[in-house]
Amino acid sequence: AEKNAQEKTRFAAPRVPERKPPATANGSDLSKLSIEELSERLKEKDRATQSKAIGELYRRAGQGDEKAVAEHAEAIYKCLKDGDDATRETAARLLGQIRNQSAVPTLIDSLEDSNATVRSSAATALTRITRQLFGPSDNATPEERKQSVARWREWWSKQGKTAAR
Repeated sequence: AEKNAQEKTRFAAPRVPERKPPATANGSDLSKLSIEELSERLKEKDRATQSKAIGELYRRAGQGDEKAVAEHAEAIYKCLKDGDDATRETAARLLGQIRNQSAVPTLIDSLEDSNATVRSSAATALTRITRQLFGPSDNATPEERKQSVARWREWWSKQGKTAAR
């Protein structure tokens, strides 16, 4: 009997960790919302809803919906300017992922953000979109960041466009 109990233990199915439920906001499963509905959620004043919606858009863009997400770039720009730290960081990463050229001026402005992770995400997004590498590095001094922003603005103006200040 003891041997039989040992065999059952040895061949028992492994424990499977519980799956986390999909992100929800205002009681709805965001994974079930359309991209248009998620874009509308970005306009809400509730920061948690905004953050979850931008996170879901980022996930969708990573699964091949870049073009559909790119159609809502204006709402993403607003999050990059007005969201909390996590939302601004995700917005910068998302703009880089969808490679939206019209995001360049807003991303250049975000190189001066008060949050280091937002600045880093903006620099990475700019490099992905433009294939240019003007920095700043993550450990840049305030003066080096200022020089980098000036280089980005100068380069962008030579492209026939102007970066907002």
